[in-house]
Amino acid sequence: MTATPAPSSDSLDQLTPILTKKFDEFAVRFPWWKVFLIFGLLWAAFFWPALHDAWWYADDFWLGEWTGAQRWGPFVFGQGRPILGLWSYSFFLDNSPNAQWANILLRWFQGGVHVLSATLLAALLWSVIRHWTAALAALPFLLWPFNADAVLIRSASLYAIAGLLSFLGLWLIRVNGSKRDRFYWISGTSLCGLSMLAEQSPAFAGIAVWIVLVGLTAIQSAPMPWRRLVREAVFLAIGTITGAAVSYWLIKANPISMPAFIGRGHLRFDVPMSLRMLAVIDWMIVLFPAYVPKMRMPVLSNWYENLVPQHATADFYPRWLQLFHVLLIASTLFAILLFAYRKFKTVKGMGRPILVFLCLVLSFVAPFSAQMLAVGQLAIVLRTLYLAPVLFTACAIFTLQLLKQDVWFERVTVVLLLAILVSYWPISRKHAAEYVSCYEADMADLRDVEQHAAELGLTRVLVVPGMVFWLYNPHHFKYSMLCTHNSSLAYPWVRETFIRNRSGLQPLCQPEDMPLLVHGDVDLNSAVLQRALDQKKRLVSTSQPQFQRIDGTDVMGVFLPGKSARLTLTAPEGSFSAAHATVSVNSLGPVSLGTEVANLDSLQMTVSGLKPLQTYRLWLATSRTAPYGPKQEISDFKTNSSGGQVLDTIWPLYDLLNSGRENTAGRGKQRFLLITPADSDTAELVQKSPDSIP
Repeated sequence: MTATPAPSSDSLDQLTPILTKKFDEFAVRFPWWKVFLIFGLLWAAFFWPALHDAWWYADDFWLGEWTGAQRWGPFVFGQGRPILGLWSYSFFLDNSPNAQWANILLRWFQGGVHVLSATLLAALLWSVIRHWTAALAALPFLLWPFNADAVLIRSASLYAIAGLLSFLGLWLIRVNGSKRDRFYWISGTSLCGLSMLAEQSPAFAGIAVWIVLVGLTAIQSAPMPWRRLVREAVFLAIGTITGAAVSYWLIKANPISMPAFIGRGHLRFDVPMSLRMLAVIDWMIVLFPAYVPKMRMPVLSNWYENLVPQHATADFYPRWLQLFHVLLIASTLFAILLFAYRKFKTVKGMGRPILVFLCLVLSFVAPFSAQMLAVGQLAIVLRTLYLAPVLFTACAIFTLQLLKQDVWFERVTVVLLLAILVSYWPISRKHAAEYVSCYEADMADLRDVEQHAAELGLTRVLVVPGMVFWLYNPHHFKYSMLCTHNSSLAYPWVRETFIRNRSGLQPLCQPEDMPLLVHGDVDLNSAVLQRALDQKKRLVSTSQPQFQRIDGTDVMGVFLPGKSARLTLTAPEGSFSAAHATVSVNSLGPVSLGTEVANLDSLQMTVSGLKPLQTYRLWLATSRTAPYGPKQEISDFKTNSSGGQVLDTIWPLYDLLNSGRENTAGRGKQRFLLITPADSDTAELVQKSPDSIP
């Protein structure tokens, strides 16, 4: 056998100029198709487990049965997202479980949208530095495991589409020196506004990346093009503000009469609240621990500060990836300090280092502007974090540019960035595989429901809620959190369309869900649900759903694990106030709080009819009549301009209600919810039902 000759020094000498020529070409023009193709192959490799099988998730079932009334009704316009109505037509193509190829192809299309956005990001960075590291720095945005929700989930893909519109808008606004500059600028401004009418969160993509470009420009040795930057800022602002104004008007003109959507259209002026939310988001993005630190004391703060499932046993990121992220941010700060030192020594001018530092700080803020500004964006879910990895892109490109004169520092930064990307690989693969597994598990659960219904000879079913749906994880998915890998059988308003779409059963719908469901068999006054909740108190607690005929009905109850209750608060007797509140309490189960374990409950209260813009306090009292006995503060809340508000909080209600029952004097003592002004003990609302929270 003839041995393969080793590469000669002549071969290596020939390879070097070829590579040099390729890199030189990168400095002359941006290779759009090559970058798009390479990015596409990388993205497909990282998320392949979710790309070769058909699967549906949660809202996919709901959008699949939309009628014209829903497509152009209050839900779409009430969220300020009319483009959602257009995109919903695509669900005609894969609504049926038999439309598997259509589902797969549409998901590839959604992936192409994301890849194109990443390519545009690389091109925008390249337009400033003219170097191949622009493509390298865009890879965190392309491959970050947790913006996959906005790309892969059919019903969430409008986030990626809105991001693409914003990226395209910025690209056109930055066109300079052509014969049609003004046409491009106006078109780019229109696209930025249009992105706001698709999804508000990713519509800030143009602003977030423009901030990075300003920082990059400050690093270069050429004079700052202030006139051009100001012009770009003006066109970006016009497009974004116009789109936001139209979206805001649509939201105000089309209110959604559901508790989950109260507060839409209200701006958040609570700066401390916005800063706490920002701190939680950035903490999650950089470290993604199993336990998010509590930003408000005592006990637990609002549910969004505890998004990662409390029963999780491991961080979403491995320890080394957490360390790599911290090192990347630290290296950027070091590079800025070194840049400032050199500028101070040579030019005696600190303006540019300060500008770069400000752009870095704003990279922690700008991608999440919607969550900070709008009350309706209170929920933090992965799809709303689509722009999160722009932070890592900013850190990478700033560091590479600031240290380009120090070859070894630059190489270490490249190695660190590659280590981060390699660490993303197993997370992305596992996360992608869980999308398919979640659908398969949903279908297995539904077959179980069908089997029990057949045994009871019933076709009407009612899902009786238990623990809050985003903590119900019966199949133990690792990356399960709010709106990610949740059971479609437990998902509010989705469960009815899921059962309807994938079985021959007839689900019973609750009246408060009908603004979204529009049609279906309605449980009038929630009478059957109340029977089911009473019946559930007699069931032995288990970790699996239980199936029984609901007493006195022809409906089978699917009793999900965990406690739940519905309560009503009204004005005290003798008061003429029309204010009222409805409260849903769902069990979260045992949760570790430091060295102790407590049984926690999620409390969601929707209140209306109170005085506008006033602060009130929710109490747990021992009596329904004045002076209400000893009481314990649960939470403060401030009403909006219409006198309403939605309060989401987590509290050990069950433990509190059982406290003192071990002694005779305290046995059987009930607790009741009470609302008073924050500066008074005068009751505004009192729990109507004589029953305590179960």
